[in-house]
Amino acid sequence: ERIQAGRSQLLAREGSNPFATATAVRLRAFFDQIKRDVPMPRGAAYHREMLALALAAYESAETGRRIEMAERYAPTSAFCC
Repeated sequence: ERIQAGRSQLLAREGSNPFATATAVRLRAFFDQIKRDVPMPRGAAYHREMLALALAAYESAETGRRIEMAERYAPTSAFCC
């Protein structure tokens, strides 16, 4: 929004969220692998960390706050945090 002479004007409207779509695709693939009992390309710890990261990103978007992963999640690999 832009405020001009005390009035706000909408400059752009956000469409669909591409991150939500990508997250849904990845989660669907993850659950499909579990259902078919197919070995995961990465272990459960990796997927748990990625899920924690995705949930923190959604929380940050909703609250506008920075989420400190180290305060709420102890990583099990060098990938996260």
